[in-house]
Amino acid sequence: TAGDADLLGSFDGVIIATGVRPRTLDVEGGELPHVLSYADAFAAELGNRVVLLGGGGIAVDFALFASQVAKRDVTIVHRGQRIGSRLGKSTRWAVLAAIRDGGVVVRTSTRCGRITPAGVEVGGAEVGGAEGVAAAGAGWRQIIPADTVVIAIGQEAENSVVAAAQQAGVGHWLVGGARDTTALDAVRAISDGLRAAREFSHQRGLSTR
Repeated sequence: TAGDADLLGSFDGVIIATGVRPRTLDVEGGELPHVLSYADAFAAELGNRVVLLGGGGIAVDFALFASQVAKRDVTIVHRGQRIGSRLGKSTRWAVLAAIRDGGVVVRTSTRCGRITPAGVEVGGAEVGGAEGVAAAGAGWRQIIPADTVVIAIGQEAENSVVAAAQQAGVGHWLVGGARDTTALDAVRAISDGLRAAREFSHQRGLSTR
């Protein structure tokens, strides 16, 4: 907004470390009240039946969290053939063992057709993944009952403040998740911040010692 631009313009430089936001899923029923982003779901009352849409590290982490409650049914629905495919070998092995021990059901090669008040309508691919249950054919449909549906399909850079910084004409640096969500961790985010601070200091003729 204009107010944001005025505020940012009062500074000599801006380091934008606004992080990430959950990626949204364009699916019928995605606006229903029992459909939550993974960020909101951590603090929500989930009920006894939870369906997670996604198969990356975020989905796996939340599945482990949700399965800590006894007698809660947790299901991961992933359209790919492997969950946690970007995790390291040993980490992935440990994670798969943990969700198996927690009773989490993993449905790979499975598409979400729509979300209804009763649950998630899924359609299976003709070939299933090693960790999931395949459908009999492309026309197959099933409702997985859910009290809560959690969208955990990744994250996007939260860098909307860049427009205000550009409008203000102030030098700015993106760091951490605001710059790029790929291979994001604390080490990279801190490194980005140090790099931005050094570049700013160099431009201002300041010592970095």
